[in-house]
Amino acid sequence: MNAMKSSFLAFDRRLRLINGTIKTGFAALNAAALGVSLAG
Repeated sequence: MNAMKSSFLAFDRRLRLINGTIKTGFAALNAAALGVSLAG
């Protein structure tokens, strides 16, 4: 996450990537590890 915050992408593109892809991916992995479904 910190590496992505420091990347050379424009600020709005970084936020979109972090919030739309990276955080949702981590949330899905965490939910899977806990046996919880994010659907719904």
